[in-house]
Amino acid sequence: MSKKTISHFFESIRKAKTEEEVKHAYAKYFDITYNTADRMDLYTRGVLFEFKYDRSLKNIRARSHVLAQSLYYVRQLKYGVDTEKTIPPFLCLADVNEAVITETIKWQTFYDDRAGKYDWDLTPSCPDPKLVTDIEATPFARDLHVYNITTETEFAHFADLLVKHLENQLPLDIQDKKVITEDNFESVFEYWNKIFGDSVRNGFKTSRYFVSDIQKDNTYYLPDQSRAIFRIGQTGELKEKKILRKDYEHFWSLYYSISY
Repeated sequence: MSKKTISHFFESIRKAKTEEEVKHAYAKYFDITYNTADRMDLYTRGVLFEFKYDRSLKNIRARSHVLAQSLYYVRQLKYGVDTEKTIPPFLCLADVNEAVITETIKWQTFYDDRAGKYDWDLTPSCPDPKLVTDIEATPFARDLHVYNITTETEFAHFADLLVKHLENQLPLDIQDKKVITEDNFESVFEYWNKIFGDSVRNGFKTSRYFVSDIQKDNTYYLPDQSRAIFRIGQTGELKEKKILRKDYEHFWSLYYSISY
């Protein structure tokens, strides 16, 4: 990136007086389009952003609070009804002076929280204090590198790394999946049916194939033949259907089931 372009970012970020203006400066520089109605600060498939105006991210308590806020959104993506948005593999916390990039999956033990240790009904801007404290106590939080984006050299390193993550060309082992639960069952079925409904539709309802597919060891997929063998209903009747490999692998790269 040219010095002129970086100077434009510096000029834009210096003028920022609100979180929204910080977001706009980042979105403009990194060429990210966004929906102003979105509850999340800035979502991309590679990076989920959480912006502040001037939060002093070098302070571990402050960055733990901002990180906790971002984990509320990650949890919504993982367990919620939105089928279009995957879980970005990276989180970026940023304000007018500093920025942090971290792998989302490093914080999985917090946002998974199947035991209900934290109060996830709170608004993300006011995260559970226990969650903030527990994040603060981790070596991950202490060891996060905080970029000083007010200097050209630090910003250049940060920008290069962020651009790579925005491209989202990443190994699957650092990407988390969305979960199929009783709460999002219907919306996930609608998404599954949109992809596979025409391929399985016959005398059985497509929902029966979906139920078979999400049950452990109940559907056997033959990738070399692009065919799936479904075990349907209590009788266990086997039905073989042609399912394109790219479609089947795409769906199961996004989801996994823990409830069935």
